[in-house]
Amino acid sequence: MKRLCTILSAALAASILSPLPANAQESAGAQTGQSRQQDAYSRLYDEIVTSVPLEPGVRQLSVVAVDELFATDALLAQISQENPDFRKDMIEVFFPYLLQMSQRVQREYRPVYLDTLERQLSTEEAGMMIEVFSSEVGQKLMGNVSRNFRAERSVREALDEGDVSRESIRADNRETAQRSVSQLSQDDLQQLGEFAQRYPGLLATFQRLNPHLLEIRVRMDNELPTAREERVFIERLEAVYADYGLVLQPQ
Repeated sequence: MKRLCTILSAALAASILSPLPANAQESAGAQTGQSRQQDAYSRLYDEIVTSVPLEPGVRQLSVVAVDELFATDALLAQISQENPDFRKDMIEVFFPYLLQMSQRVQREYRPVYLDTLERQLSTEEAGMMIEVFSSEVGQKLMGNVSRNFRAERSVREALDEGDVSRESIRADNRETAQRSVSQLSQDDLQQLGEFAQRYPGLLATFQRLNPHLLEIRVRMDNELPTAREERVFIERLEAVYADYGLVLQPQ
């Protein structure tokens, strides 16, 4: 159960990211060249974040988690069939926990992402990606990613209490991307094509960056919850189990 709780929040965190409250900005004249460069990477990070709402993706992952849990436990599946509210109650246990944990993991890994962006991208490439993600079609695509993210392979591995593999993460990402792109209109695809023509190096830039982001994602997916996060989750889970005459067995 511990590994299951971890993968759900970390998986979404790696795909969506999360901005921190912005500090008071310096005047343009006071910025150094280094601070302007850092600002470009922060803008890229935050542009990716702000174009994707966190809650829908976390709720979708909560649904996947509960359904996968029922699929592996005949007793829980039977209770769900006999009591339709049981599934809903279980989802409501997972959702606030996963949302809170996602926000924490995102905050902790923000510096790691920024360092990776700075090492792998020039400021010109960062600006190019900012233009793509801030566009109407870019925001629409990232919204599709949030709604389509399911991480089913990763969740199944987590249920087995093992580490989440790079292969499962890559496969989940590929399926999410395929579903998200398939929901774009012909006009949307044309706009993406125009970006590719305007910036011939766009695809190569994404391909160069992606393996580095995948490695961060692997680390995040295998993070563990804090003692407090796990305690609160277990207490809420025990309460729901008790409502349906069940006792949560210690892991």
